[in-house]
Amino acid sequence: MNAVEERTRYSRERVIETLLASAVLLIVPLYGWALFKVGSLPVGRPDLLIIGCLTAYASINVLCSHQLRLDIPSLLLFGWIVEITGVGLWIFLTGKHVLNFMTAFIQLILLISSYVAMVNIRFSENGVVALIRLWVLSAISMALFGFYQGVARIFSLPLAYLQFNIPAPGTVQRAGYDPLFPEVFRVASVFAEPSWYGAHLLPPTVLCLVLVAQGSRETLFHSRQSLVGATAILVAGVVQSASATAYIALVGALFVYIIPVSVYRGPFQLHNALSAIAAGVLVVASVPSLRLIARELVELSWEIVVWLQTGDEGTLSFASASYRLVNNYQTLQYWASLDPVHMLFGHGLNSLANTSAVQGEFSSNSYLQLLVDTGAVGAGLFILFLIYLFLKLVVTPLEHASQTRVANLGVALAGSVLAGAMILFQTGYLRPARWSAFLLAGLFLVTVNQSEFDITGRPWREEQ
Repeated sequence: MNAVEERTRYSRERVIETLLASAVLLIVPLYGWALFKVGSLPVGRPDLLIIGCLTAYASINVLCSHQLRLDIPSLLLFGWIVEITGVGLWIFLTGKHVLNFMTAFIQLILLISSYVAMVNIRFSENGVVALIRLWVLSAISMALFGFYQGVARIFSLPLAYLQFNIPAPGTVQRAGYDPLFPEVFRVASVFAEPSWYGAHLLPPTVLCLVLVAQGSRETLFHSRQSLVGATAILVAGVVQSASATAYIALVGALFVYIIPVSVYRGPFQLHNALSAIAAGVLVVASVPSLRLIARELVELSWEIVVWLQTGDEGTLSFASASYRLVNNYQTLQYWASLDPVHMLFGHGLNSLANTSAVQGEFSSNSYLQLLVDTGAVGAGLFILFLIYLFLKLVVTPLEHASQTRVANLGVALAGSVLAGAMILFQTGYLRPARWSAFLLAGLFLVTVNQSEFDITGRPWREEQ
């Protein structure tokens, strides 16, 4: 093959890889949208379909070219899936049954495969920045649609509520649930649940806030004003989702990460970050929403005091916060009651659906769900995966001190990984829509560092 043919092949591969990676970022939020119907049965999960396409393409490339790139997070994920597979095989051989084990297993396989596939895609630095920008713009478009939904509910306009075919045909978006919090102030955008919407917006929101706090110029957009405007829209979207989990995670990220970045990545730009937050809050924040949150916190605090004094779980209401507290407590108790082998290696994916010891069929905390399902070993491998990504991104300025854009973006991506990890504390099972920040973080790291585990030998063409 001559040089011209080789360049043509690489260009064609680059186009396909870019389209697939872009499609993953754009389509994974569309959980619940059926692609088509077979008779009356909806066939859906476009998020898993596009992840499967990316994985299949990357796998074919690796098999045909005998070129594989692995990084430390990939190895941790491989170890995790080996452990999960071993537990599943043990369940099968012992004749036990776990409800919907294969459904959860296939989803995790695809998520892990998508990470390995993503780090085997060859992007230039500019290409990675373009993908991150696309991710942020996609989140902005969802926030803008959310604003429209609020207006549409006031004036009875089209698309005020979306219908989904999954889990059941005709499922309507959930919205406001309290007279103090009208439906106009709690939208779900393209999601079935407002909490899913808030969870999806949080990582790109924190990324933009960190860029603003660093005083980053033209890292992601062409001007500081564009960045601040984008940040305000995203924060407003998080606020309008009325997701208490997203609120708490946003405030936590602000104090745990964004403020320290503002101080240590000088010049001091905290006022810019606070201005962006204030601008976003003023767009949609309302007295009713603040009253609702305050009231729930007061009620929850009082219920906890009574519960601790009496030991009677019946004193806890069925409000979201109380339910999650009880659910997490029961899940941890259930794991602690297992024998040592199951505490280490788990009871199998989705095993909480088979017990009455925990309210509901799954934990509202992804880490506790994984602790029961995959044991301390499996949950530990996943947590190590997150910690490695975060720490490796945080030290980007030390490893690339002369590359301002790379340093700023690495620190910002660390914030999005942290936000994604925080969201998992109070959201259910891992979903592809919550995996995007981790995919981009891995792609960014292997692109700028060209990992020592790179065994491909494939030519690298920088596009600066």
